Amino acid sequence: MTTKIQKWGNSLGVRIPKEIAHKTHMREGSVISFSVKGEMLMLRHSRQKYTLAYLLKSFDKNTQHEEVGWRSPRGSEVW
Repeated sequence: MTTKIQKWGNSLGVRIPKEIAHKTHMREGSVISFSVKGEMLMLRHSRQKYTLAYLLKSFDKNTQHEEVGWRSPRGSEVW
């Protein structure tokens, strides 16, 4: 089975035929990961579970922004 790569905004897109999507249990909204092996592009379901510990691994105190000053409430806002 073949398909065509098409421009999608500033990227390239490939449509996954219905039969292949069904066989691989992919549907709209499925999260996938890409990998390359030689000249082969592979797609697979992403099994990554984002935990707080995983996300904090990349936290860098040197790039942390300062708190934004919002001034005092002007109307009926509750802070």
